[in-house]
Amino acid sequence: MTWIVVTADIITKLTRLADDGDNAAVPFRDEFARAQAKGLTREGVRAMQTIEATLLDKAASLELIDSIGVRELERIREDRNLCVHPSLRGHGDVYEPRSEVARGHLAVALTMLLTHPPIQGGKVLEASTAYICDPLSVPTLPQIQATFFDRVRVATRRTLARFAAKHAVLEIDPGGQLPAAERADRMAAALRAFAERDRELVREVVAE
Repeated sequence: MTWIVVTADIITKLTRLADDGDNAAVPFRDEFARAQAKGLTREGVRAMQTIEATLLDKAASLELIDSIGVRELERIREDRNLCVHPSLRGHGDVYEPRSEVARGHLAVALTMLLTHPPIQGGKVLEASTAYICDPLSVPTLPQIQATFFDRVRVATRRTLARFAAKHAVLEIDPGGQLPAAERADRMAAALRAFAERDRELVREVVAE
């Protein structure tokens, strides 16, 4: 059951990325649509199985998960296969995972994938700016790091760091959302959060 939730979540997130203009996700969305169009036919089932076989690699290539996430989620798929294919075990025995294993799989799925939004590029820049500059909240370094650094692509990290550096240094008028100096202070805090993850990246964007 956990594997079904994992696959559905990845497919949904990849499709949303494509719909939001992420060109790297468009081929997957189109392939999935073609498989769906075939319905419950042999060709449709085979097409879906092909998609499933490479789903974790696709999620990793688009940085929805990292290499450790691939390994952790692969264990869930392997246990699913043991449950649905009794012939994989000798003497006709059926594999029945312990309840502790099932709970562990669910914890992995939640930590590695299910609780993280599929935001990249311009969308994540908008979201980070809204969070950091919300006058009704005080952004925290761990939240900035977890949401706007650890779970975004390398190229997007540079975009976010460059944006934070520019606004921290130049005190650009935010258009009335916050006083320029306060917005600059918040962007400087975000830059410090990024520096704790990658000092070299922050050094480069500040130099720019």
